[in-house]
Order: sequence, then structure tokens, then C-alpha cells
Amino acid sequence: MGWKGLIRSVAAAERRYQRDLVRQNRQAERVRKLQEKLDELEHAQLLLAQYKERIEQLTGIHHTCGEGVKWGEMLEVEAPEKPIQLYTNRTIAECKLANFKPTIFDRILGRVQTKRACLELDVTRGEERDAEEYQQASTNYERLFAEHQNRVALAQAVMEGDVEAYASAIEDLTPFGEIQDIGCQISVNLVDRATARIELGVEADDVVPKEILSVTKSGKLSQKNMPIGKFNELYQDYVCGCALRVGRELFSILPLSIVTVDVSCRMLNSATGRIAPQVILSVALVRETMSEILFENADPSDAMKLFVHRMGFRKSQGFSSVVPLTDAEISKA
Repeated sequence: MGWKGLIRSVAAAERRYQRDLVRQNRQAERVRKLQEKLDELEHAQLLLAQYKERIEQLTGIHHTCGEGVKWGEMLEVEAPEKPIQLYTNRTIAECKLANFKPTIFDRILGRVQTKRACLELDVTRGEERDAEEYQQASTNYERLFAEHQNRVALAQAVMEGDVEAYASAIEDLTPFGEIQDIGCQISVNLVDRATARIELGVEADDVVPKEILSVTKSGKLSQKNMPIGKFNELYQDYVCGCALRVGRELFSILPLSIVTVDVSCRMLNSATGRIAPQVILSVALVRETMSEILFENADPSDAMKLFVHRMGFRKSQGFSSVVPLTDAEISKA
């Protein structure tokens, strides 16, 4: 091949290299765009799943309840047994000492007395370990026995209708943790052995979403404002669900007959022109009626019709303030 042919061959090889490079770059760009699309879809689906989970939590807060307390069974639980002084470590060491038989090498090397002294020291150390273990067991026993006595005393007091014991039970069992985690403020007033009144503060702006999320066919996250009617209905279910949930929690741990829940939120007071907490739902929950509700299937807003209640609500306007139930109204529940 002449020098001209060589130049043409080199030029052709360069053109092939450039074409391959362009093709590889295009392929890499297609892969990059596809990965971006997949990442965007995955992110959109994650946000949508979190959104749906939030809606389900708000509308289903009344579905679950903490484990109930059977105070009568607490009285039957036996107290822990007092520990017995054991001498396990010392006995093992004494056994080794009694069975010690020096070897011929021990005698030749003069190690008999040294080994025997070590075994005798192990006996002393065994006694010390036995004493330490007994002391630890005694300390644990005293703690467990005190806890048992306190539980028995609390159970007895609760069953006798001691309102102070009710308050201690609420403080110990902390039944409102999940409700407080989603923005509720709770105050409990134990009126008497059969009645409690709860002040439940809720917030809408920070809790209930104002947008509807969805994923388009192209895999993009779509976000649009929630219609005011849908938002108000969602907020109503959240409010009524919280009222039911706090009632369920108290009924599960205390022998109450009626739990009245006054739900309030910050809203415009038309008389003062200021934003202030106002009651939007007042409901007297009755244990007997609550026990008949299948909460997982029940609509929390519709469930209010089963109880004496006062609630100002319109789908187009939302909640309005109401006057809390009076003692006379509650007594008729």
C-alpha cells in the first residue's frame, strides 16, 4: 500500500471511531434519560405512598386502640419470690480443693503449696461472689416486690373508683401517645368514678393536607389543590375520629361509663375578631354504645349520631363554634 492509500485508511479509521463515539454518547444519553425517568417515577410513587398513608392515618385514627387493662387479674398475680442464699461458687471451689491431687511434676518443681493456696483463695473468692450475687438478687427482689405492691394497690384503688388512682393509671400507661404525635393536645378532667371530660385540641393547617397528589401516566407527580368540600369532609372525619379514639383509650384502661370529649381548634372569633381556640365538637361517649361499634368499618362523622353531641359543620364552610354539652345534657346520655 502506498502512502496515499495509508492516509486514506487512517482517515477512514478516524471517521469510524468518531461515528462509534457519537453512537456511544447517544446511547449513554438515552440510558441517562431513562434512569432519570425511572428515578422520577420512583420518587413520585414514594411521595404518593406517603400521602396515602397520611390520609389513611387521619381518617382511620379511630380504628385502633391500646391494649386494655384487666385490673382484676392484676390482683391475682403472685408476688415475686424472695431469693435464697446460694453457695454455688464456694461449693464448686471447695470441690476442686478437696479433689486436688498434685502430680509428680508438681512435687518435683515444688508447686504443691502454691497450687493449694490458689485453690484455697478460689474458695474465698467463691464466697465473695456468692455474697455479691445474693445481694444483687435481693436488690432486684425488693424492686420487683415494690412494683408488684404498687400495681396491686393501684388495681385495687381503680376497681374501687378512686379518681386519684385513675389519674395515676393515665400517667403510667400514657394512652394518648399516637394521637399526640399527629398534633393533638389533650387534657383530662376526671369528674367522678364514672365520668371523665376531655379537652382535645386539634390543628388543621399543619395536619390535614390541602393538596391531592397523584402520579400521571408519564410517571410525573401531579399536585393540585384539594376542593374545599373534600378538605372539610376529611377534616371532619379526622376530628370525629380523634374524639372516638381518646374515648376508646380511656374506656380500655378505666372503668368509666361516660367520656365527654370537647374538641377545639384555633379559628376566627367573629365577636372579638381574633383567632382563638373554640369548641367545634362536644360529644358524650357512652361505654355501652362504644362497645357495639365496629370501628374499622364505621365512618367517624356518622358515628357521632349514636351519641348526645353538638357539632356545627357544613361541607361548604367547614366547622363553626358550638357550646359544649352541659352536665344536664351529659347526664341524659
